[in-house]
Amino acid sequence: MDAPVRGTATDGSAAGNVVHFAEIQRVLALFAQGIAGRPLHLRVFDSPPGGGGRITTDGLGIDLPESIDDFTTARHNLGAYRVTMLHQIGYLEFGTFDFELGEGHDAATETEPPEGPRARTSDLERFFATSRHPQLLRRVFVTLEDVRVDTNIRRHYRGVRADLDRVLQHARASRPA
Repeated sequence: MDAPVRGTATDGSAAGNVVHFAEIQRVLALFAQGIAGRPLHLRVFDSPPGGGGRITTDGLGIDLPESIDDFTTARHNLGAYRVTMLHQIGYLEFGTFDFELGEGHDAATETEPPEGPRARTSDLERFFATSRHPQLLRRVFVTLEDVRVDTNIRRHYRGVRADLDRVLQHARASRPA
């Protein structure tokens, strides 16, 4: 999936390692469709979505950064795009949205959600709301779900293992103490 990549740093100097979404959008869209088995809308975000432990995909689209320059080579940054996209597709493929509240949930939170993945996300959000600490519950759930999704990605998509390891190592190193 190598694509020609060009880029400049924000100070105007050459930055051959930067990968811009606009330059690889078509390749990523085809890759996403091949993995998901259906077209997914690729969207650019200005800052990382879902701060505070949120699942960012809605089942219809994938949120990706405008550019990635976390690594020293364009190839590794392109791999980071693949991992970011696979992780979001993993929520769909590996059953994150299969969660449904059972009969015993609080009827006061019951609404008529729309059909599709957003409805299942709504069930998750209603579940989190049943806690005295919904943000903490959401954060713990998403953290554990991220580990489960990454484990499944590693198992099912062996060709992305090196990129996944690199991205996870970078994420761990970037976290506050």
